[in-house]
Amino acid sequence: MTRKEGVASAEELEAFVTEAGDRLLVVDVRSPDPEGEDVKSIARTALPSETYRPKAINLIWDRTTDRMPLPSVPKDTPIITHCGAGSRGQMAKEYLERNGFVKVVNGGGPKETDCWAVTGILESLCIGNRRVRTDCRAWRRRPSVTGSTGIEQ
Repeated sequence: MTRKEGVASAEELEAFVTEAGDRLLVVDVRSPDPEGEDVKSIARTALPSETYRPKAINLIWDRTTDRMPLPSVPKDTPIITHCGAGSRGQMAKEYLERNGFVKVVNGGGPKETDCWAVTGILESLCIGNRRVRTDCRAWRRRPSVTGSTGIEQ
């Protein structure tokens, strides 16, 4: 399968995650709409929750407005965007950059298994706050995001 334009390579993501450390935030832009385009990718990898991929937040990319909510984090927070396959992840990356975020990469989608394995997005790397591999500490939810949606109004 050919990687979509703008999706970072596994090597680029590995370097990004290593540099980001505990500050890393993953922004999942998929929609939970059961009739929507993300049904297959959500079946493969569920949306983030407090117990599943807790270092990630779900900020839905709206194709009708070409917008999404902005995360409530400092503009220099390292962010990986992703969707089902990479196109909306790229649009989200560019949107965040236009809004002043300076460390953003597109991690593609669940089909980019090499990227997801590197970044720890797959549940096989981190389940909840339980440490499964040494790189999981970067995926624990930061106190600034815990208990909130992580969304600026």
